[in-house]
Amino acid sequence: MVAEITHISGAVSDAVGTGGAANPLTRTTTTTLLSGPDGKPEFLYIGAEWCPYCAAERWSMVVALSRFGTFQNLHFTTSSSTDVFPNTPTFSFTGSTYQGAYLDFDSADLETRDRKPLRALTAQESQVWQTYDAAGDIPFIDMANRYTAIGQGVPANLLQGMTWQQIGGALSNPNSSVTRAVVGNANWLTAAICKIPEPAAIPVAPICGSATIKQIAAQLPG
Repeated sequence: MVAEITHISGAVSDAVGTGGAANPLTRTTTTTLLSGPDGKPEFLYIGAEWCPYCAAERWSMVVALSRFGTFQNLHFTTSSSTDVFPNTPTFSFTGSTYQGAYLDFDSADLETRDRKPLRALTAQESQVWQTYDAAGDIPFIDMANRYTAIGQGVPANLLQGMTWQQIGGALSNPNSSVTRAVVGNANWLTAAICKIPEPAAIPVAPICGSATIKQIAAQLPG
């Protein structure tokens, strides 16, 4: 199941492209890159496990981030059963780890699916969130302070009534509306990551050489 999500074929990615979705990313004006604990560009995500829009977005995040590193101990979960788009299938980053040569990943789901406190933000996380998302909307993504994304890039209603296996199985079909949404959004995220200036000691990820990702990256400012 996880292998299907973390190993989307190049042929599917190329066929989907942006999936017809508009650019979900905003270029920041800062010149200072956000680095993680290992000195690599940091991908910061802030959300909540009850949030159906975060649940939908996590599918694209897992696809995109798996092109730059490896997840361990991802768990199945769903969004709240009492919110809109109840029980949206998704993954939980809580208790998982991410390792890669290109990025540091910082995941901050603040509350459980039952809206109980899960974790508090660090001073750096809070400062980034307040700087680029003053309204406190979720999901929130910051890519090294170069690009941000606020709100869902994948419509949560597309995943309603589906199981994790059905969603994962659909991702091999580039004509599926789910695939176009999930992989299309993941391709936008991937293109933005590829446009983050890399420290001299950090290699360029192979995915950044993809003609499709280059074409999408060319649509991003800066």
